[in-house]
Amino acid sequence: MRTKVTLVLVFLNVALFYVIFFVQEKWKPATDTSVILGPEVANIQSLTVTDNTTGATTALERRGEKWFQTQPLAWPANELAVRTIISELQFLRPISQFPVADLEKSGLSLATYGLEKPPLTLSFTPATSPGAPAPAPVLVRIGNSTDVSNYLYILSPDGTRIHVVPRTLAESLSRTLQSMRSDELFTIRVFEARSLNLEPAAGSRVRFRRENDKWFIEGLSISLTRANKQLTELALADLRALRVHSFVNPTAPEAEAARAALATPALRITIEGNNRRETLLLGPVAPAASVPSESASQPATLNPQLPDSPPEPATLRYALMETDETGGTTPARATLFTVSIRDKFLNGTLLNAQRELREKQILDLDPSTLSSITIASPQSTQELVLQRLDTSNAWQIVLRNPGREVQTQPADRSIVETLIASLVRLSVDDTPENPGFIDVASEAQKEEFGFNRPARTLTFTGPPAQPPVRLLIASSQDRRTYARLASQEYIYRISDEILRELPVDPLHYRERLLRELPASTTLTALKLTDLSNDTVVLDTSLPLPADTTLNREAIESLATQLRTLRAKNFTATEFTKTVTTAGEERGWKYRLDASLTSTPTSAPVTSTLFIADRSGGGIQLVGSPEFNAVFEAEQPLIEALFPLTYGPRDPGPPPAPAPTATPAP
Repeated sequence: MRTKVTLVLVFLNVALFYVIFFVQEKWKPATDTSVILGPEVANIQSLTVTDNTTGATTALERRGEKWFQTQPLAWPANELAVRTIISELQFLRPISQFPVADLEKSGLSLATYGLEKPPLTLSFTPATSPGAPAPAPVLVRIGNSTDVSNYLYILSPDGTRIHVVPRTLAESLSRTLQSMRSDELFTIRVFEARSLNLEPAAGSRVRFRRENDKWFIEGLSISLTRANKQLTELALADLRALRVHSFVNPTAPEAEAARAALATPALRITIEGNNRRETLLLGPVAPAASVPSESASQPATLNPQLPDSPPEPATLRYALMETDETGGTTPARATLFTVSIRDKFLNGTLLNAQRELREKQILDLDPSTLSSITIASPQSTQELVLQRLDTSNAWQIVLRNPGREVQTQPADRSIVETLIASLVRLSVDDTPENPGFIDVASEAQKEEFGFNRPARTLTFTGPPAQPPVRLLIASSQDRRTYARLASQEYIYRISDEILRELPVDPLHYRERLLRELPASTTLTALKLTDLSNDTVVLDTSLPLPADTTLNREAIESLATQLRTLRAKNFTATEFTKTVTTAGEERGWKYRLDASLTSTPTSAPVTSTLFIADRSGGGIQLVGSPEFNAVFEAEQPLIEALFPLTYGPRDPGPPPAPAPTATPAP
């Protein structure tokens, strides 16, 4: 039984095989899937499109990886348009076809299909290996449209067959001459640019050079200075946004005069990239002198124009382009065109680039790598050092007093970081009326501006591999403030505010948080003594009993302030037994003793604060032997102390006036 089943299955498989490979082939419609053009279309070197109706011819040539138009004008080609044509040729397949030899039998000819004198012809030359003879051009004639308008007739290169193909080929070839040309001027992208050279006819050459991620200016009276990276790259982006406005007919009367003027251009702009460079020569104003900004390049600005704002004025100028891709064309052979450029960009940015694009931020510091800041002043005998302790951004104050040991105190991190932020933002106060850059300052100028005795000398220390940076800040005879880096020979005018932000007093930078008790530490008792008469104002254990008659709110608030003890400002570098209040040297008014225990079984530790009389509504001095400090109390501590120290003497608010009886009507 199994043998019979096996034989039946084998027979069915053989039958199925026969149907698939013999019978099914006869069911397929006969279609021609062959391409019209041969393998030579895969590597085209040159391409010519002729419109026989108008006589216009566009010739294109590949140089390296780029395409250039050589006729009617020499100019870089529109890469997308050229690649679209090549793609159409590579994948050109007939919908149907018939031999030319059969036309005569039907009483037809090439003229019937528009192929005897075709309206459009295309010829291309394939690339060859070096030294090989140049191959003959491949000619494709494109005739009339078929009765179905989506197709047209073309003649095969050997002239033996007529093909019916989609009319997308003709649409690609019928592009206007303008669309075959690229309208770009600069093709070097911002990230690729290595330098920007500006050579005005009236003025000196200025060169911007990139080093790693920074830009520098060469060509000033000084040897080298920093350029503003963001503004420089925005200027490069604006240059890349420039487009050809129109090409000038070389036989036009104005063309010769424009070329002569461009022999000494108003501005020569050169961008250098990776092994290539491009140069734009800007010449005189073209006849259509003023054009709306819509036809000019759009500014690559961080703050684009609002929709309702008036357009920026722009001017049309004659120009020439020199690029390495065109073999280093010279102005005598280059194509003349016009370009619309915004007046503000040309006159404000490019022609004043050494000022407009110069870095106005004085210090080039990375706050995260700073290890110390030294502040010195001729009015102070001590040198103040702010030193980073570790990578957690903890800072300390290092005091170096002549004849005394070096002292250290914790620094307030927020104050130090605010200071660093102000110094990083320190910039030149530069206006057209009052220039902020003084280049190549003489020794006499340095003395005139106060640098013989600078108000502040700051030294910034970073990674060991980098040398320290010294910044000098001085006040001139005209009471203006100037800054100068010790390694440079030029001076900056800056805002006067910086000196107020740079006190040399170490108390200004000291850590305001004196104590923050951990949760395991308990405040067990408070005792407040009036030292003027040695009387106890308050003596209580904590927490307060439920039936206490004491001011619970004031005592609990005071206990909270003692757990996290902060200073508003420090007034002395160390604790003293007397304090100046209301202009008089006096002893402390109160002593506040707080008992602290870290565990239930440990012996209590007493923490003592001395409190002075209030000097005003918001000032009350506090002294701490434990922290060796005298400081102004913060307002919450002042308010917690008031009911306990002044409360018994406070008469309270005046009584409300008795209500006046209203007479009966």
